[in-house]
Amino acid sequence: MPKYEIEIDDASGQALEALAAAQRKPIPEVLRDIVLERLRQPAATPLSREFVQLVDQTLTDNEPVLRRFA
Repeated sequence: MPKYEIEIDDASGQALEALAAAQRKPIPEVLRDIVLERLRQPAATPLSREFVQLVDQTLTDNEPVLRRFA
C-alpha cells in the first residue's frame, strides 16, 4: 500500500495537538476520526464509503509514520 504524508500549517498543527491532548488520543487516531467523520456525513455515496475503508486502512498502515511526524 502506498504511504502518504500530509502537511499542515503551524496553527493547524497546534490545534490538532490541542485536540488530541483534550481527547487523550494519539494524533493519528484523531486524524482518522476527523477524516472518517467527514466522509460518513449524510451525503456519503458508495464511492465515499469505499474511500472511508481505504483511508482507515491507509492510516492504520501508516500509524508509525504519522507518529514519527507528529
